Amino acid sequence: MNIHSSDQMISAEVVLQSKSGQSLLTTNVPITSENVELFQPSEKVLAEAKQLIEANGLTVHTAGVTMTVSGTKKQFAQWLGEEWNKGNPQIPSHMQHVVEQVVFQENKPIYYDKTSGKGDERND
Repeated sequence: MNIHSSDQMISAEVVLQSKSGQSLLTTNVPITSENVELFQPSEKVLAEAKQLIEANGLTVHTAGVTMTVSGTKKQFAQWLGEEWNKGNPQIPSHMQHVVEQVVFQENKPIYYDKTSGKGDERND
């Protein structure tokens, strides 16, 4: 299997615009149960972001302060443009009022050798 193929499934965290205007990405304050409300999006933002993301063929798995979404590399490229995986994906202008940022976690395949009991990270 080619791990670089456009039909490989990946996931991302979508950081939503908060109802208070506070940014989850730029705060210098630890997020606690007492202040998490400052970083939560409104129900309207949650619903609109979910609808717009799903309209691009992506799947929304969880929604709260962020949304966990998944889809193929091709679907993310169609949503965020061909340069989406070069570091800082550009949010489409019609979504910037609900989506602050899309964050991809770097996943490296881990191979485990049962014989030796050792694992190995590969940068394929």
